[in-house]
Amino acid sequence: MFAAAALSSTSAPLAAGKPQVETDAKKWGVGLVLGTVGSPTGISAKKWLNEDRAIEINAGLMESREFVENGQTVQEDKYGATVDMLWHINKLLTEDEPRLGGVPLNYGFGAGAMAGKGSEFALEIRGVVGGDYFFENTPFDAFVSFAISYRIYRQRFSHGLGLIGVRYNF
Repeated sequence: MFAAAALSSTSAPLAAGKPQVETDAKKWGVGLVLGTVGSPTGISAKKWLNEDRAIEINAGLMESREFVENGQTVQEDKYGATVDMLWHINKLLTEDEPRLGGVPLNYGFGAGAMAGKGSEFALEIRGVVGGDYFFENTPFDAFVSFAISYRIYRQRFSHGLGLIGVRYNF
């Protein structure tokens, strides 16, 4: 029921025009993420499992709205997190062309949870695709991602989500 479109980051620097991901099991990327409604705005972390697989976690404020209830202005915030398993495409077209327009691509699937005031709680499954831009000679990458989610608990529906962010890789 869900199809994916989320661009996520990879922790690989560009060297000689090609992304190179170190396979060190302790490779991490940590940074900030800005999401659309239903996606986290907050922190982002990526743990590399090997040179083409990673787990990405994004957490923070997912929805914020203000409304009037009984003559009082009420601010309602919902916080949540997403966890995605990602596969990275290192060779997209040919051996000599591993990237599309300089952006390594990835795809995967995952889950998300959101909680608000009282007993408000929601779970979703999601498909993601993404891409990164690695800044040459720096430990930073910038990423854009899109996802299609299907809420499986509370108010079942599908929706599209987007994220942009930056990470420091170590």
